[in-house]
Amino acid sequence: MTLQEIEAFAAVVESGSVVAAAAKLHLTQPAVSRRLQNLESSLGEVLLDRQSKPPKPTLAGQRAYALARRLLASADDLKQAFRPPETGGEFRFGATPRLTDLVLAEAIARLRQDHPQLEFHASTGWSHPLLERVLAGTLDAAALSLPLDFQAPAGIEARRLGVLGGHVIAARGERFPASLTLAGLAGRGWILNNDGCSLRGALQQGFKERGLPFVVAAEATGVELQLSLVAQGAGLSFVTEGMLQRSPLAKQLQRVAVRDFKPKLGAWLVFRPGSSRFQGVLESLQGSLERSLAAAS
Repeated sequence: MTLQEIEAFAAVVESGSVVAAAAKLHLTQPAVSRRLQNLESSLGEVLLDRQSKPPKPTLAGQRAYALARRLLASADDLKQAFRPPETGGEFRFGATPRLTDLVLAEAIARLRQDHPQLEFHASTGWSHPLLERVLAGTLDAAALSLPLDFQAPAGIEARRLGVLGGHVIAARGERFPASLTLAGLAGRGWILNNDGCSLRGALQQGFKERGLPFVVAAEATGVELQLSLVAQGAGLSFVTEGMLQRSPLAKQLQRVAVRDFKPKLGAWLVFRPGSSRFQGVLESLQGSLERSLAAAS
């Protein structure tokens, strides 16, 4: 079994065909097929269902691919460790939509000033898929919203940047009891991101723990769209303080005090410890995100 065979297998899974994998690796199609066959022979397993179009990994292939991505990421870390730091190239960074709205634009602008030799590529997604991409090596770092007691998996370093508190938001003028509990909001419709959002997950968990019905009135991507619908009286939402303060709709909205529900999430910077080439970038990024989060709070 060789690293080249593992790389060929991963390329076929990711590109969807031997033809595309061969082009990606600058090899002939027979060479890619031969490497796949050698890997399957070494493992004693069929890794690809060649009857499907495009070929899909078998159950054994799915397990092998997850391990292959980590092995290839570690090999890349080994290469990066012996390159001169920050000599150019791409820095691939991900962030959740909430953190993107709060701090990402300012952080990237500062990084461009501090590290003009690097090309920055930012992407947005939910915390757990982004974490998997960092593990797989397709992202160099990510800013995620995760529980305060988050424990990083093996192969990942996590640094907590700050604490994100959530607020229930309603249209200004709507009246609520002075001593409101989450049970008092049972049956109300919520305007939230789709599944995968950490704030939505915290809210949904609060209802589940109390055995209360949880009703989603609308799924809307983007804070301003959500707050616009709330301002029109279409439902309630759950956002961080910084998002509310920055919104031009803030005067049309109100915070709703819920006595028994005050969840907090951590903002985390995660990366692979082997990313020594980007150590200076990571330090700058951490400092920039911490300052921006503190200002947003």
